[in-house]
Amino acid sequence: MKAQKTIKSVIKLLIIQFVKHINVNIIIYQIEKLVIRMANLKEILAQNLKKNRRRLGITQPELAEKAGLSTHYLGMIEVARNFPTVDVLDRLAAALGIKSNELVSVTDSPEIAMEQLQMAILGKLDQKLVNFDQVIKRAVKEAIEENADKMSGEKRQEAD
Repeated sequence: MKAQKTIKSVIKLLIIQFVKHINVNIIIYQIEKLVIRMANLKEILAQNLKKNRRRLGITQPELAEKAGLSTHYLGMIEVARNFPTVDVLDRLAAALGIKSNELVSVTDSPEIAMEQLQMAILGKLDQKLVNFDQVIKRAVKEAIEENADKMSGEKRQEAD
């Protein structure tokens, strides 16, 4: 009976620690997203510009022509060396078929951001479940051994 209570209390403590650890990982993920938001605006623009251009499957010269820019200037924007005027930003967005604010936004959309968060959490959860399973097995084994030691000690005391 004591062994069962000990095992249950150990498992309960492990579950509490596991949940706390998952919550910490979620907070860390949110902090990482915040740090990305604070990154250099030129770099955010460069990443979004490349990503959207590649999504359409067009080359720098093709996008430059659509937006009325030189290929060199577009290339400098894509490597975060230059930052365009609002007019150029609008022309790039129009050429890509998106809104201008999407070029300087950290997340694509709430749906994509939520999906990325879910994937990150599930990835961490899968990792932690494997570790958690090992921790539970170790804790149960230790509790059983501890209980067996106590019981053999009690039997020795009774015999004396």
